[in-house]
Order: sequence, then structure tokens, then C-alpha cells
Amino acid sequence: MTYSAVASLFILVLSLFYIEYKRDKEMVDSFDYIVGNELETQDIKLITNKKSTSFQQNVDIEISNNGVVQVNGNNNETEEIEIDKISLNRLIVPYGKRSTLLLADGSKVWLNSGTVMEFPAQFAGNNREIFLTSGEIYIEVAPDKQRLFLVHTTGFDVNVYGTKFNLTAYAKAPPSVVLVEGSISLSADDQDEILVEPNEQVLLTGNGTFNKLDVDVNRFISWKKGYLMFDDAPMTEVLQLIERYYNISFSYDKEGRLKELTCSGKIILSENLDNVMTTIALISSTQYKRENDRIYIINAPN
Repeated sequence: MTYSAVASLFILVLSLFYIEYKRDKEMVDSFDYIVGNELETQDIKLITNKKSTSFQQNVDIEISNNGVVQVNGNNNETEEIEIDKISLNRLIVPYGKRSTLLLADGSKVWLNSGTVMEFPAQFAGNNREIFLTSGEIYIEVAPDKQRLFLVHTTGFDVNVYGTKFNLTAYAKAPPSVVLVEGSISLSADDQDEILVEPNEQVLLTGNGTFNKLDVDVNRFISWKKGYLMFDDAPMTEVLQLIERYYNISFSYDKEGRLKELTCSGKIILSENLDNVMTTIALISSTQYKRENDRIYIINAPN
């Protein structure tokens, strides 16, 4: 092949790439769209009075009665960490990561993305107390008739009497609790204690009062089982959950039509982000496109 023929072929290939790029760009520019960017991955951190330990992958943590923490990773590797039996320890789970924590009394906590929780290695005194600084947990509390279990948040306290419930305390959303089974009550400053029944959600409103609703609890706890459920949920709500779970930042035109779309269906929280975004496109009648670490959700033409 002559030099001129090679050069012509090279120019042809470049032209095809340019035409494809221009076509895709025009498609994005022609419609209302949302742009998402994958953010830098951060490690899970366990901070004790002695040291800070980081984990790159999701971990399951168990606390023994003798003050030893056993950490089990996704690759079946096990690490043991000695911690003080009295001091509070802090577990930080960043966006894009999850963890579970088996407390010394047998209570189990699932920590969703973006969660910070403090807990002792052993419970001393008449109460069992943990602190949810931010984020979301699902907890199954081990029964103990002698000691009340308490969860402290910045908005209210949860008094637990042996139960299963989901507790949310993200910064940009009203804190809330959803009771699956058992019995709990909520208490806050200048508020009467409120009892919560199974299949009820209680939110702390902006004026500091409790608002109680009847709900389908499965929609609120499905994240710990690996999927999300939506029934005419606003696109902004769906993307907010995806942001936390996969450590993505979405931006969109506040006046755009796309944010007004709703989603109904189930999203399997796969390790493959493309599968998740393709599902969102299907249940919202939009188009999904990905370029390296940038994601486009495009309003489908009529």
C-alpha cells in the first residue's frame, strides 16, 4: 500500500470518528439531559482510641466480648484489631461503600453509603447506646429485658425494645425512622414521646415536630438486600440514592423537564454501574449514554 493510500485511509478513519462524535454530541445537545460524574473512591475507616484503620473494600465487622474486632473483607481475608472496651469507636462508611457491624450484645447493624456511627466495644451500665452521626442504618436489636437499647441522632433519640427498623439521618433530608417489627418510641427536645407501630414511618419535620405515615416498609429496607424499589418516585429522588450508593455527582437544569420524570420498578444494585443506569433509563423512558467517567441521562424524543 502506498504512502498516499495509507494517509487517505487514516484521514477516512479520523473522519468517521469525528462524525460519530459530532452525532453523539448533537444528540446530547438536542435534548434535556442530566450529567453525572464518578467521584474519587474513599476508604472505609474504623477509628478507635488507639489507631485508625482503612479498608478499600466493603467489610463485615464483628465485636467479641473480650474487646477484639474481627474484620472480614470481600476477599475472605480476616483482620483482628484490639480496641478499648469503654471508649467510643467510630465507623465511617463513605459514599460508594457499605458495611455491617455485629455489636457485642448480638445486635446487627447494616450501614449504608455515607454513614458515620459511634459505638462501644462493650455496653456498660443500664443502657446499650450507639450514636448515628449521619447516614442510614438498618438494625436488628438483640432482646435484653434488663437493658434498654438507645440510638442517638442529632434530631431525636430512638428507644428500642427488641426490634427491626431503618433509621435515616442524611444532611439534606429530614431524619426518619421506619419500623419493620417490634416496638420503639421517639423522643426529642420539646416533644412528647411518640410510639411507633410496625409499617409506620416517622419523620422529623423542619419545625421540629414528628409526622407519622403508613408505609410499605420493603421500599425502605430493600437497599440492604441489594435492590431499590420505586413507585412513581421523582427522578431527583432516584438519582440521589444512586449518588450515595455509587459515589456519583449528578447535575441538571433546575428548570429542565427531565427532573420532573418519575420512575416505577425495581433496580438491582449491581456492581456493574452500566446495568444500573440502563435500568433507570428503562423505568423512566429516557436514554443512557456513558463516556469514560461521565454519564448522560437524556430525555428520549417523543
